[in-house]
Amino acid sequence: MISVGVRGNSSATRRQKRTTSRAETRDGGRGIDDAESAVAEYVDGFHQRGLHSEIGQLPPVEFETRYRETQPAEVPQQIS
Repeated sequence: MISVGVRGNSSATRRQKRTTSRAETRDGGRGIDDAESAVAEYVDGFHQRGLHSEIGQLPPVEFETRYRETQPAEVPQQIS
């Protein structure tokens, strides 16, 4: 069966990368520092490049930037 999806960014590709990372961590005997680094790298990629259907196929960082641009500027209130 042929996989359907965006080339290089499909959920199947991301799943495969996670599976590979888990196997490397489990079988490679790497330490906690390597595991923490791998998790931080995954989370960064998820937020910077991961497309999400609930927010219009945008990465969370881009969605937040667009949202903030549409909000009125906050005016500081003076405390009397």
